[in-house]
Amino acid sequence: MSSFESTELTNVQFSTSLKKLGDGAFKNTRLTELTLPNIEISEFGEGVFVGITTLKRATLGGTTKIPKDTFKGCIFLNEVDGFEKVTYYGDNCFDGAIIPKITFAEKVDKLGSNAFVGNSIAQIRLPQNPIKDFGENVFENCLNLFAIDFGGNTVIPPGTLKRCNALTLVSGTENVKMIGKDAFKQTDQLQSINLYGNLETLLDPLESQSNLFFHGYEVPKTLTSEPLLKADLRIFVTENFKADKFGDNVVMKLNCSITQFIDVSEPNPMCKNCEEMKATLDGDNYYCDLDMTECLSTHQKCQICIEGKCQKCEEKLLVDTVKDVCVSECPNGYYDGTVICEKCKEHYEKPCKDEECEKCTGGVGGIVIAALVAILLFMF
Repeated sequence: MSSFESTELTNVQFSTSLKKLGDGAFKNTRLTELTLPNIEISEFGEGVFVGITTLKRATLGGTTKIPKDTFKGCIFLNEVDGFEKVTYYGDNCFDGAIIPKITFAEKVDKLGSNAFVGNSIAQIRLPQNPIKDFGENVFENCLNLFAIDFGGNTVIPPGTLKRCNALTLVSGTENVKMIGKDAFKQTDQLQSINLYGNLETLLDPLESQSNLFFHGYEVPKTLTSEPLLKADLRIFVTENFKADKFGDNVVMKLNCSITQFIDVSEPNPMCKNCEEMKATLDGDNYYCDLDMTECLSTHQKCQICIEGKCQKCEEKLLVDTVKDVCVSECPNGYYDGTVICEKCKEHYEKPCKDEECEKCTGGVGGIVIAALVAILLFMF
C-alpha cells in the first residue's frame, strides 16, 4: 500500500521543495482540494490521486506532466487550474472527472489515450503545434462537448470523439492527414464536416454524418473498407476535384463562389449568399466560416479579403498582389487577369497567340521583352 492510500486524509499541504510523489500515494483518500507546488516535481508517479471521490478542486502549480491515471475516477473533480503549463497528459489521467474547461499549452507533446473520457468540457481548442503522441479515445463520451478545433494537428486517432452526442461543429481539419476508425462514431448532432486535401487516410465510415465537404483535388489514398463510407453520405467537392466518385459515393459539384455557402437544409442543396463581411474558402462549405471584417478594414476598396490578403477589389479595380492593394492599372511585369494582377512570364512565343502575351509584351507597362521587340524592329 502507498503512503496514504485509502486513509481518511482530508487535507494536505505540499512542500515548496517537493521532489517526489510516489505511485498511488493518495489513492482513495478523502481530500476535497489540493494545490501542487509551483515547481516541476522531479518524480511524479502514476495514479497518485486516483479514485478520490471527494476531490472537487486541484491546482497543478508548476508541473508540466500529468502521468497516467493521476486523477482517474475523481468523479466530482470539476475545477482544475494550471493546464496552460502542461505539455504531457498520460493515459486516463482525468478519466471520469467532470472538468468543464481546458486551456491547452501552445505545445503539447503527449495527449494520452482516454485522457478526458466522460468529462464535461463544452469547447476544445487544440494547439497549432501538432501533438506528437495523440492517443485514442481521448475525448470519448464527453456529452457536453459541442465544438472542437483541431488546431494544427495532423491526426484524429480512433475513437477521439466517440459518443460526443452534443457535438455540432468540427474545425481546424486543414492539416489532418489521418482519421482513425470510429473517430466520429455516434456523433449524431454533427451533420456536416469539412476535410481537406492533406487527408491521406479516412478509416471512419462517417455513419453519423449527412454531409462531407471535401476541399482536395483527389480521393484520399486509403478509405475505409469494412464498413464502406455511409451509402447516402452526400459528398460536396470543388470544381477542381478530378473524379466523379469519392469511394463508391457520387460527388456533388455546385461551384458556389467564395461569398456563398451550400444550403443543405433542403433535399436539393443550393448556393446561397453569405451574410455581409462573411465568406468561405472556396465556396464548398455548409456555412460561411470566414469573417472578413478586420481584413477589409485594412484594405481600402477591397470587396473580398481572406486571411489578411485582398482577393477581389471593387468594380474596375484589380488586386496588386505585390503590394496587396487595389489599383486601376497593373504594375510593370504584371498583366490584367480580370480580378488580380497576374505575373507575366519571362518569355513568350512571338507572334502572340493569346491575350496574356499581348498584354505582357505590348503597350504601356509592357515588360522588357516589349522593349527588345521594338529595338529589333528599328534595326530591320
